[in-house]
Amino acid sequence: MCFARHYRVTCRDSDGTPAAGCPCCVATLAAAIRRLIALIIACLAFAAQAVDRGGQVLPAPGAADAMGSDVRPGSAWSALDASLSAWLAANGLARAAVGLEIRDALTGEVLAGRNAGRPINPASLMKLLPVTASLQTLGPHFVWRTGWYLDGPLAGGRLAGDLLMVGDGDPKLVIEDLTELIAQMRARGLQRIDGDLLIDDALFSLPPPGPPFDGQPNEPYNVAPSAGLLNFKSTKFVFTPRGSGVALELDPPLAGIAIRNRMRLEGGRCRHGPADARFAQRGNDEVPEIVVSGRYSRACGRRSAYFAVLDHRQFAEAFFRAAWEGAGGIWNGHAHYRSGALSRLPPERRRQPWLVWQSPRDLDSIATDINKFSNNVMARMLMLRLGVAIAGPQATESVAREAVLARLAQWGLDVSAVVMENGAGLSRRARLRPSLLGELLVRALADPNTRGLRETLPVLGVDGTMRWRLTDRPVAGNAWIKTGSLEDVRSIAGYLRARSGRLYTVVLIVNDARARAALGVQDRLLEWLYDAG
Repeated sequence: MCFARHYRVTCRDSDGTPAAGCPCCVATLAAAIRRLIALIIACLAFAAQAVDRGGQVLPAPGAADAMGSDVRPGSAWSALDASLSAWLAANGLARAAVGLEIRDALTGEVLAGRNAGRPINPASLMKLLPVTASLQTLGPHFVWRTGWYLDGPLAGGRLAGDLLMVGDGDPKLVIEDLTELIAQMRARGLQRIDGDLLIDDALFSLPPPGPPFDGQPNEPYNVAPSAGLLNFKSTKFVFTPRGSGVALELDPPLAGIAIRNRMRLEGGRCRHGPADARFAQRGNDEVPEIVVSGRYSRACGRRSAYFAVLDHRQFAEAFFRAAWEGAGGIWNGHAHYRSGALSRLPPERRRQPWLVWQSPRDLDSIATDINKFSNNVMARMLMLRLGVAIAGPQATESVAREAVLARLAQWGLDVSAVVMENGAGLSRRARLRPSLLGELLVRALADPNTRGLRETLPVLGVDGTMRWRLTDRPVAGNAWIKTGSLEDVRSIAGYLRARSGRLYTVVLIVNDARARAALGVQDRLLEWLYDAG
């Protein structure tokens, strides 16, 4: 039915199909005309969008509204319903494909909603669940500690044996950390390693990585988690037109890897940049070769992008070797992931680590990276680390998912409709109710451990995934918004401080084959709430 229940409007027949008209009970003729026009627009949009363009059958117009549609009586919120219908219709989006909820952030009162109780794919908004559960359970100041052990004597600067890294699931152990870590190792007398680098990743129990989510194995967002992850298993490729070709640089460098540069330089405007590069891996396991091909426009100049290359073992070896030898060290060995390697050390060597690397980033900092830049592998690893904290070592993704949902349920949230695969939202099956996110955002403000969640979200027009949105509008800087995006999903959730000074939570999720058109609807909603809220 048309979404203005206190006007008792009916826009469907008894069989659920759109009706020819929308009789409205209103106090004055002028008000009736204004509301009738808005409601006719909404009904026409309904009739055109019974099935979304991706072939997914959507609920009948009336059925969708019955699942959690609500609006607070009052002119502003009633106007929002009519405006939203018009925005959706103008962008060719199905009314039933939208999940919306707006709350008073301090009281939790629901002020407006549409399909807020119907499970829908949230894309990367799913990250808010493991992030919030981890902050609530581990605390914002939790830090990761990676232990390093020597499996052999160290004398005269030489280790006659293996160097063992015991992964703590640090989601951001990057080149800056490894550089400082190696400096600490050398300060402790280690100059030469005559043995292997063994990475014990037993903290998580994970199957071998499957095919990438979208068939793009070189995209960092598809990197599989590992308790011994290094530098997101990714490096920055820098492309520079030089002479008649394209020069390639890697930052950080990867030692022992042959790079075959087959990039072709083209003239004309900047049409082909780093995104057009294609990667193929050749060679063997110990001496891999990366072939980089594609077109690059001279007009693009010097540009760069991060790409995930090699498997975890190959990357760890090339990454560590480049950093170790770059610092003046000598290494005669290879890298291997060996689950349970610590347990195979002699008791006197595993009693305590030779060196402990404590991450310079606490959980609050990690949550900020996850939310502002929607980092998938960090979100997945955080969920797994929470699983370890609750259920013990060798956590599986299934155990970790249960830990997240159990923790949120203990917090008083209804998670019965949640379908969560990996905690990052990188899923076609993921589902949750928009109302769950609304309540989570409200509760987060009241809990000491999660009160800082708002500051971890992208600031509209300022940073993260919202950096370039509405930069010249008054609402810029006044909204903290997590974004989500899949091929047929566009979503936002977060907080907005209106011109009036009131703080609101807002959730808007669109599942539609034309979901890209929802970006304009999101912007209109945020501007409307800032002005009218």
